[in-house]
Amino acid sequence: MQRGRLEAAARRSLPLAIALLTLPAAAAAAPVYPDLVADPPGKPSAPEVYSDAGGARLLLRFDGFVHNRGPGPLEIQASSRNGTSMASVRQRFPDGGGSVFEPVTARVIYETDDSHDHWHLKHIARYSLWTSGGTAEVGPAQKVGFCLVDSERREPGGPGSPVYTVEGNRFCEQDRPYASGVTMGVSAGWRDVYDSSLAFQWVDISDVPPGLYRLRAEIDPEGRILEGPNEANPPAWGTEDALVPGYVADNVSDPAAEGARWVHLAATPFGVMTRAPQFKIVTPPQHGTLDKPVGEWFSGAAVRYAPAAGYWGPDSFTFAARDPTSSFPRNPPAAVATLTTPAPAPAPPAPAPAPPAAAPAPLVAIAGAPESLPTGASAQLNAVVENDFAAVTWSVDGVVGGDDRVGTVSPTGLYQAPAEVPPAGHVRVAARSPSGGAAEAVIRIVEAPVPRPAPDVPGEVRHSPREGSGRARNPLSPLRVVRHHDRLLVSLTSASPGRVVVRARRGGRRIGGCSARISANQRMTCAIKLDRPTIRVAFVCRLPGTSRLRRQRVRVSATLYVKGRRDAVRRARVRC
Repeated sequence: MQRGRLEAAARRSLPLAIALLTLPAAAAAAPVYPDLVADPPGKPSAPEVYSDAGGARLLLRFDGFVHNRGPGPLEIQASSRNGTSMASVRQRFPDGGGSVFEPVTARVIYETDDSHDHWHLKHIARYSLWTSGGTAEVGPAQKVGFCLVDSERREPGGPGSPVYTVEGNRFCEQDRPYASGVTMGVSAGWRDVYDSSLAFQWVDISDVPPGLYRLRAEIDPEGRILEGPNEANPPAWGTEDALVPGYVADNVSDPAAEGARWVHLAATPFGVMTRAPQFKIVTPPQHGTLDKPVGEWFSGAAVRYAPAAGYWGPDSFTFAARDPTSSFPRNPPAAVATLTTPAPAPAPPAPAPAPPAAAPAPLVAIAGAPESLPTGASAQLNAVVENDFAAVTWSVDGVVGGDDRVGTVSPTGLYQAPAEVPPAGHVRVAARSPSGGAAEAVIRIVEAPVPRPAPDVPGEVRHSPREGSGRARNPLSPLRVVRHHDRLLVSLTSASPGRVVVRARRGGRRIGGCSARISANQRMTCAIKLDRPTIRVAFVCRLPGTSRLRRQRVRVSATLYVKGRRDAVRRARVRC
């Protein structure tokens, strides 16, 4: 009886077993990709003038972000070091209990330019400055690389606490150019924050005319990160105008007058200007003379113009303006001054009627042309037309509209410099009116500046001499102080073994410190965690010759103790 029931149950379950055996194997879980998005750049700070061994430059600083909206993490694993770069760069994806690794074309290299001395994922972001309408790029673009960590949680779907941290990857293997590998990343729902005080968190605006502009940020602009089906990364625009202070010369038109007369130049201020503008004649008039030399800055807005003997009709010259307290922009755009000398009064009636005076010839002049322009940059040119229709035809080196070799110019006069310096080193942008009036502007094309590193923070040396040795050499190296997220990083080495105590104070208040026992010639990095009130204050390292910085200083000291006695002290001041 029992056996019969078992056999019957087996017969009933046999089809189900066969069906289960014939089902296809469960498909492997698909990899979970990150989704990178560009966040609007932070509010730009007032431009800052920096002077170092490479010369002065004007920098516009702002906060930047690398935001991973999810659903998967952005994790980069680099290995197989070859010099200062990693030969193998892979991206890791979770796939439901396991991981999938895919090679990517991203570059991971060891860099010291930002004083962090660690490994960077290159070209993960690109920053640029555009016209207020977003129609043309005016500031040299800068592609930057970062050591990626979780800084801020933005969406609830990701982990509740950071996964990729400064401590977890030893700050991207800081001070380890010989590291065999490095891992970095940004979790789903998190973003990495790069405050304006960090090196390369700027656009170099040394050649940007004064005015109002917009910052633009792009994430993974070269498409080197794998993001699954959603590879599109549209740019993000800053929500506040970026002000480049100074004067911009205005076009002026003088009423018709006979003989010599005074021409009053004009300029528009951007920002609060404490002094009147200076002017410079860029190109002289063709049919007269001025009482100011070409190419020299002068104060006062009045220029005396004298037409050539016997000449009547239109004439023009170009001029530039600047803030006398600043040397920027290096190549300000030129404006046009147009003048008219009326035809002489007709002579008394003669026996035979005199022929009528000829109509004045059309006059065309070009405003807005800088003396030089970096490759890839743009300049808005304007045609000033007298005695003809206002519409003009634009050309570059004789080619209507230009081309890739010499740059292009739009029907509205927006000139875009070529990607490379042309063979002649300059271009001739011309405007021609319908009746044949023409003018041209010669613009020198120069290589776009390569982003220069931030110099080391200058530190002052104070130490206690060792007994019986007189003024001994300080065993502590100069301090290197940089800001990274919510930490102030202080690095140094000691030629002597002992205990090193690092302290940082701001405005008389201690903001943190650390201590460690180190061996001879061992590098020590102290990561001082900053409280929130301190974090909100930008830390800007003071450079030699820096001007226009009025922030309090952070005082950092490192003291070496040998056998319990103070042996040496090294101090640095960081203007913050």
